Formats: sequence, C-alpha cells, structure tokens
Amino acid sequence: NLVNEAIAKDLFPAHLKGQDLREPITRTQFAALSVRLYEAMSGQTIPAFTGTNPFTDTTDPEVLKAYSMGFTSGVSSTAFGAGTQLNREQAATMLSAVYRKLGGTIPPQEAAPFSDRGSISAWAMDSVCFAASKGVISGYEDGRFGPKDSAQRQACLIMALRMQQKLGTPRSARRGPVGPDGPPVPPPSGGPAPGSWPA
Repeated sequence: NLVNEAIAKDLFPAHLKGQDLREPITRTQFAALSVRLYEAMSGQTIPAFTGTNPFTDTTDPEVLKAYSMGFTSGVSSTAFGAGTQLNREQAATMLSAVYRKLGGTIPPQEAAPFSDRGSISAWAMDSVCFAASKGVISGYEDGRFGPKDSAQRQACLIMALRMQQKLGTPRSARRGPVGPDGPPVPPPSGGPAPGSWPA
C-alpha cells in the first residue's frame, strides 16, 4: 500500500504517528511532512531554526524549519494557525514550494484539468496544474479537484510519495538551506469532507 511505501521512504513525520490517517491534516502536520519530503529528496537535513519566532501560537521546531525554508507562512503576521486544517489547493502550493527549493521550476499553466477549475484560487492555479500534470495530485471521480476541501492525511502522504517518485531531485538541488523566499500560503478556509478522498 502507498502509505506503507511512504513510511518506508522515510516520508512519515512524527506528527502523524498514532493519528487516524483518514482525518484532515493540520497546517502543523503538513509543515512537518514538507520538511520530511525536502530532506528525503535533497539528502540534506534542514537545520533547527535559530531566528526570532514570528508566531505566538506555536514553537514547533518542524513548523519553524518549514517557515525558514519558505514552505509555509502564517495566517497573519503573528499567527501560524497551528491546529487549522489545510485545504487541497494549499497542499499543492506547499508541495510546489518544496519543489522550487529543490531547484525545480513551476511554469505558468494554461488551464486546470478539473471541472471546478473556476474555484481554484489564482495564487494556487499554477501549483495545482503542475502537480496534476506530473501525476502528483489527482481529482475526484466526478472530475472535480475540490480546492477548498480539507486535505486528508493519507492523501497528503501519497502526494509526497508521488512527488518523490515522479519528480525526483531537480538537477539544480544539492545546495544548502537558505532563508525563506517561497510563496506565502494563504489562510486555510477548509471545506466539507467528501465521501471519497483523492490524492
């Protein structure tokens, strides 16, 4: 099974241990997953964050690592939104931020291959389209992507595994960690949990 394969590939963050993988993922949990994905794909360990913590609602070391690398930002200038659920378009955007930090490029996309493309936020469109074109993410059986639906933990692990398998490590990676310069992740809006969960 794909989840077990993700665990075997060292993509399973400690934040998800003992958790029901069918439930929605939180911003903290996905931040930890993004750190594990970067480290697995780059072969580098992200150093502990030593700067000034901008957040008043978390001191989580994995969140601060993800912030320092530009994988995520806060829901405001002082709040991370630690326990808030992440939605699917935000997950795609954070995965794209990891890929960019590895040296990859996300080219402008013409149109999303989903029937609800009009519901995808403009800031997420390129990331969603790119991830879909590379087989990292997929939509529901009815052709929707569900950008505002909460992202499921299991689906996020599968997205990370697919990214590692299908995109590998960009040739321009192998560089040391640098300061935050990735795209900000807007506050999550969440969404109703659908009956089936695509990755």
